[in-house]
Amino acid sequence: MDPLVLTHVVTHGLRAAGRYLAIKVTIPDRPGGLSRLLAVVSATGASVLDVVHVRTARKLALDEVEVRLTLETRGAAHREEVLEALIGAGFVVCVEDA
Repeated sequence: MDPLVLTHVVTHGLRAAGRYLAIKVTIPDRPGGLSRLLAVVSATGASVLDVVHVRTARKLALDEVEVRLTLETRGAAHREEVLEALIGAGFVVCVEDA
């Protein structure tokens, strides 16, 4: 089987199984802000697949940054655990792939 096709099949299967979680979080644009966010994610055991750090979105204030994370979780219950941990830590989370 072609490796690229295999990658697409695996990715599709993981997404269909609820193993991927794509979120947007607005954080203060201050030293340590991203580190604090990722520490909460790390504590849940989720794997970070991708991080996008956006400073130029129209809706952001001058002192804010939007962080887009793609995470790999162990399934639906773990997704909820990750979201609850982030919300419990005071982050406002927007799920992009619900």
